[in-house]
Amino acid sequence: MTAQPAISRTGGTPSRLAWLDVLRGVAALCVVFDHFGAFMPAGIRGVVNQWFNPGDYGVFVFFLISGYIVPASLERKGSVRTFWVSRIFRLYPLYLLAIGLAVALWMATSAACGARTPTRERRCCPRC
Repeated sequence: MTAQPAISRTGGTPSRLAWLDVLRGVAALCVVFDHFGAFMPAGIRGVVNQWFNPGDYGVFVFFLISGYIVPASLERKGSVRTFWVSRIFRLYPLYLLAIGLAVALWMATSAACGARTPTRERRCCPRC
């Protein structure tokens, strides 16, 4: 019987720690549970929140993982400049896409509600 290595290779990136990916996934699910908790039955939400605050846990774990990963990434990149350039090119395209989608969605819902004028007010939804 051979022991499994602690470092696994996934997707072409150099050595990722699989247990950190699992921990990050659990933290993300906790945050999602917290955000969508209003749609859950009150009994389940009450029991969970009585003993455990999933939102606080998820955010706390994300900060802990970042505190571990950022220095490791800095060490692997070799310079702070290289780290920040790679970080910007990794994060900002998706960020800008999300902003663009949010603006497009806002414009589409605003157009669907119609223009309000002082003499004529259109209401098609509670937000309008």
